[in-house]
Amino acid sequence: MKTKESDKTMAKKILLSALFFIVAFALSATRAHGQEMKYKVGDRVEVDAMQSNDPKNAEYRKATIVGIDDARPTDKAYLVQIDGEGSKQRRYIVRDYTKHWVRGIQGGDADAKPKTAAPQVTAKPEDANQPAPANAQSRGVKYKEGDRVEVDIIQANDPAKAIWKKGTITKVDTSVSSMAYTVRVDPLPGKLPTEVHIPIRPYAEGWLRPLGGAAPQIQSDKLRVDEKDTVLADRELLDCKNLNAGPARNGQPLPVELAKKLIRCLYEKPSDPGQDGATMMDIVDFAPRTPHRWDKNEDRGTGGTLNTLVYPFRVKWNQKTFYRTYNQIETGNERVFTCYVDVDKWYCGSAQFIKDGEKKQIQVQK
Repeated sequence: MKTKESDKTMAKKILLSALFFIVAFALSATRAHGQEMKYKVGDRVEVDAMQSNDPKNAEYRKATIVGIDDARPTDKAYLVQIDGEGSKQRRYIVRDYTKHWVRGIQGGDADAKPKTAAPQVTAKPEDANQPAPANAQSRGVKYKEGDRVEVDIIQANDPAKAIWKKGTITKVDTSVSSMAYTVRVDPLPGKLPTEVHIPIRPYAEGWLRPLGGAAPQIQSDKLRVDEKDTVLADRELLDCKNLNAGPARNGQPLPVELAKKLIRCLYEKPSDPGQDGATMMDIVDFAPRTPHRWDKNEDRGTGGTLNTLVYPFRVKWNQKTFYRTYNQIETGNERVFTCYVDVDKWYCGSAQFIKDGEKKQIQVQK
C-alpha cells in the first residue's frame, strides 16, 4: 500500500520534470529566435528568392539590405530589395532554418552599390498628395484615367501563372508615397466590381496590358441617409410597429389590404439609428386561397385551435436591402403565407416555401 510520504515524493518528481521541460523549451526558443544579425543597411548580399526549406532548392539573386527590423528580439528580420524589382521590399526573417536565405555575394559583385547607403528620405505628411516629379511621370506613367486594360489580378512573378481580367483605370496616383494605378475590374453579372492597385514601378509593368473597347455600364444607386447618418430606403416604408391588426375575432373575413401589410411587415423594416440594413418588400402577385380550419399537421403558431379559420395566400414579391456600399436586390421570391386571429388580433406567417428569387448586388455611390 502506498504511503502519504511516497505520494509526496512522486509529486515532487513530476513537478521537477515539468520544470525541466519548461526551462529546456525556453532555452531552445531563445536559441531559435535570438539569431545574430550579420548584415547592416547598405550591405550587398545574395538572397534565396524562393525562401526554400532546403538549401539545395535555393535560387539566389543579388540584393541590398535596406532595413533592419529588430524591435522584437523574437521576430528579427532583414528588409531586402532584390535587383530588378525596383523599390519593392521583401522581409527575410532570421531563424535557424532560414540561415541559407541571406548570404554574402559569391565571387564578388561587379555591379556592387556603394557600401555607404544613400540617406533615407522620409516623406512629410504634406508630401503625400504632391505629384511626382515630371521626369518620373514621363518614365513610368503609361496609362490615364478611363483607359481600358487587362490586369493580372494575382500579380504573378511568373507570366505563365497570370490571371488576366478586363478592367478600367479609375485613378492614377503619382504622389510620392503611392505611385500606383487603381483598376476597377469588370464585374460578373449581379456582382460588385472589385479594385486592384498596381504599382507604377518597373517590376510591375507585366501586370497591366492595354485593351481596346469601351467599359461596360455598371448600375449604381445613390446613398441616402438622414441627419443621424441612418441609411434610408428609396421609398417610404410601412410603419409596422404601429400597424393596427385588431380588434378581430375568429371567423370574420380578413381584409386583403390588411393581409398584404401584415405579410410585408414580416420583411419590411427601417435601419436602426445610425446603421444600415433597411429592407423593403414589394408584392407583385397576391393570390388568396380557400380558407380552411386549423390543421395541426400543417398549421403552426400560437393561439390556434381546431376551430380557428386560416386564410392562405400565395405571394410573389421583390425585396431590396440597403447598405452603405452596396444594395442587395432579390426578384421573384415566392411563398405561401397563412393568416389567422390570435386571441383578438390578426397574425400572418410563412407556411410553405416555393422558391427563392434571383439575387444581385448594386454598388452605392455617395
